[in-house]
Amino acid sequence: MLTIFRGESTHKMDQKGRVSIPADYRRTIVEENAKVGKELDHHTLIIVFGDNRQNHLECYPLTLSQEIHENIKARYPRGSKEREFLDNFYETKSIAVQIDPNGRMLLPQNVRSKARLGSTVCFAGKGESFQIWDPELYAAKQKELEEMFREEELISNPLVLLE
Repeated sequence: MLTIFRGESTHKMDQKGRVSIPADYRRTIVEENAKVGKELDHHTLIIVFGDNRQNHLECYPLTLSQEIHENIKARYPRGSKEREFLDNFYETKSIAVQIDPNGRMLLPQNVRSKARLGSTVCFAGKGESFQIWDPELYAAKQKELEEMFREEELISNPLVLLE
């Protein structure tokens, strides 16, 4: 069973692009990566920066990245337009980063620019993955999500969506 990324927090990023990953996220990454095997570094994180529709970074442990890759291969034949799109989005437009002994990762300039990240970033747990946002873009997205069902009288408790 996948360990879950929860919560949100804001962190400073230095001029070189180094940022500390929340401690509970680091533990989850190492736990998940240990399931992949000993031949891989358990301090590796896959970051998908995606195409122009995505204005944040989507971060996966190796287990989920492998699962996505296998699902793409199983569902679409090589050469299909769907496989080409998904391979481009999840493989080409992604990077593998290492978590250093101080719990930090280094985000390359092109990745920081793509997600419009500055000196402060917001980490947001999304269950199987977590996202890294510019705090202003994150706040706008949160407002959009909160307003999505605000007009619905039946949605006073979000759990009703699971019924």
